[in-house]
Order: sequence, then structure tokens, then C-alpha cells
Amino acid sequence: AAAVPGAGEGATSPASSSTAPALRLPLSLGDAEEAKARRRRFERELERVGLDPDIMEPGHALHHFAAPALPAALAFLAPHGDEERAVARIPGRAHTVAATLAALVQQLRARSCAELRNTDRTQEEVKRKPLGPRAPLSVVLLDGLPALEVGCLLRTCETAHLRRVMLLGQVPGPPDPQVLKTSLGSERRVPIRRMGSLREAVVMLHETGHTIWGLAGADDPIVAAPALAPAPTLAVGPGP
Repeated sequence: AAAVPGAGEGATSPASSSTAPALRLPLSLGDAEEAKARRRRFERELERVGLDPDIMEPGHALHHFAAPALPAALAFLAPHGDEERAVARIPGRAHTVAATLAALVQQLRARSCAELRNTDRTQEEVKRKPLGPRAPLSVVLLDGLPALEVGCLLRTCETAHLRRVMLLGQVPGPPDPQVLKTSLGSERRVPIRRMGSLREAVVMLHETGHTIWGLAGADDPIVAAPALAPAPTLAVGPGP
């Protein structure tokens, strides 16, 4: 990869740079050369993962997205003590830190831009290829699921052409913009019903002949003991 402009021998960081104080500490000649080489490798890796190396500077438009990863970046660029220095010398460490920073920036930008969405199938495409009868499976989404994950699950349920999706308690759902961002219109093609509590949902499902799957750890007898029936229900909750 081409060398990054400004990262060479005579380059200096702006006074406002978050990395500048660490790099200005008194260093031996060998340590100073090693620090410069690390910075050059790190900036090359940032470019390879699609980030402007200047994102490390407080004045950069995306700097606040990178801020949570700056301690790890600084530990690589200007390690303090033998342990951090040993970690910084691990082969491929520059790529690991840059990739972690890039993933964090991408995640935080996505969360902050609910209006940025891809386009899924058009209504005309859906009408041209009807899916037929719905599968006799209902999905219950439990409290604790983040909005983006709820939208993805709605897309999965649309793909499987399921009978219904039930949202419990405070589980986010349409028209939450974060849900709509990842549901991509599937919320219009999946029957969605909101229920007040898990017990209420299970009672209703039992009464309509459903078997309950996936309620690990439920201590309510009516929730924990499934009825044997041909129409199952899958409950989905947050991971550990």
C-alpha cells in the first residue's frame, strides 16, 4: 500500500491531536523510530478498511464515532510499560486495532442514521410471486431485544411466511425508526400483535392450540409446560 501523506519522517501531529501528547513523551532514538513505524502501519491499515487516518484528530467530522476505540489505538501507538509494548509488537496488531475501530465507527454511524435504509422487494414483486398459505408458526419477541434486531427478525419472519409475530412489553416495534431501518418494509407483510405480558401471550396461544418452544428458564408453570398441539410458537429473547 502507498505511504500515507503526512505520516512520514518529518510529519508532526496537530497540537489538538488526541495522540499527540503520548507521542511527544521523551523517547530513545530506537523507540521514536518504532513509534513512527507503528503510526505509519496503523494509518495504512485505516486506509485499507476505508477510514481516513485523520479520524484520529478531534477536528475530524467522524472523530466522535471513533472516540470509544481511542484508548486501544493509543495503547498501540504509544504503549506505556512492557505489557502494552509487547502487545503493540504482536504481528498484525495494527490491522486488528484499525479493523476494530472501523467496525465501531460503522456501528455507531448506523445507529445514528435511522433514515439510511436499503430497498427490499417492491410491492409489485411481492404481488407477482405470492407466498401461499402461512406457516403455522408464531414468534414471540421478549423484552430486551434491541430495535435493530427486532427489524431483522421481522424480515426473517416475512421470509418464512409465518403466521404472526407477537411483541411483549417494551419490545420496540413499528413505527420505531430503528426497527423500520432493518425491517425494510417487512412489517407491512407480517401480522404483528402486541401483548402486555408473556403470561398473557402464552395463555392466548395455549387456548388457540399452540405448542410453546424456546422458553428456557421460565418459572411460571403455565409458561414452562407446553401444550401438545400441532401449531408451535417460538419465543425469542436477548442473548446472554
